[in-house]
Amino acid sequence: GKNVDFTIGRGETLGLVGESGSGKSTIGRIVAGLTRHDGTVSFTDVTGGPSVQMVFQNPDSSLNPRRTVRQILSRSIRLLSGTMRVEELAESVGIPPGLLPRYPGQLSGGQKQRVAMARACAGPVPLVVCDEPTSALDVSVQARVLDLLIELQERTEAAYLFISHDLAVVRRMSHRIGVMKQGEMVELQATCRIFEEPEHPYTRALVDAARKLRPRAQEPGAPPEPM
Repeated sequence: GKNVDFTIGRGETLGLVGESGSGKSTIGRIVAGLTRHDGTVSFTDVTGGPSVQMVFQNPDSSLNPRRTVRQILSRSIRLLSGTMRVEELAESVGIPPGLLPRYPGQLSGGQKQRVAMARACAGPVPLVVCDEPTSALDVSVQARVLDLLIELQERTEAAYLFISHDLAVVRRMSHRIGVMKQGEMVELQATCRIFEEPEHPYTRALVDAARKLRPRAQEPGAPPEPM
């Protein structure tokens, strides 16, 4: 990999976009401490210890199938030194109490992703890495999950590193966007600038391709269409 250098502020979302193999997921795994690397990941002014949480594209890979929803959330509250009761945490992400005794295999894709999000926000966490968290969900569920991620961030002030190949989703979620190409970050700008005045030819090509796929104007607050 090449030099990739960025900071994320408290309560800020930095979006990472780029085609498959561009290195965006690798960066997410490095930041979350899941991949060995030569660089440095540091936290300043963080209370409760720099515990990074991750929300994956496929919650099946991260939810223990032998634990109930209640057990999963209870364990996360304990590990992250959270103060909410399990019922409060579940309610905060729209999980009804009736789902708490169930196992992940008994939940829909959207419900599983809510459990994954609740687990990531079960205590004071400085940073949540979201790696394609809605790409496996259908569009109507996707929109609700994205809204919920925004709500959780407003409440917790966690920073998000939000990784996706879908520019519409990243535009909706991010304050700033970094564009990855072949392991290099070729551009890092405020979201509006990426779409209105992209500087790098690769960024321009990505934005143009997204516009061609989405000829109708995207209404603010409308669910993102699949790319």
